[in-house]
Amino acid sequence: MISFAELGIEIEPDGFTEEKISINDIVNISISVIDFRRDVATKNGERYVVRISHDNRPRIFFTQSKRIIAALENEKMKFPFSTTIKTYKAGEKRGYMFT
Repeated sequence: MISFAELGIEIEPDGFTEEKISINDIVNISISVIDFRRDVATKNGERYVVRISHDNRPRIFFTQSKRIIAALENEKMKFPFSTTIKTYKAGEKRGYMFT
């Protein structure tokens, strides 16, 4: 019987394979945003996954931040770019944005 390895079939990963980092771990730290993917199904619902470089290591974080999503989808956006994620308060809610 032939083994799968002998078939020479290469399957591309079905998404980003970088290590996940919490957005809270990169607040107020300079990062490079490489790419993003919209409407990724997670156990917490639909989210955006953002591919970044942090400490010269590829990482991803998930977000539902309306300000970050609006920035990523802006027609003027060019990748990659450097930014710092800041938090803001709107009433009782806390949010995130690029600066």
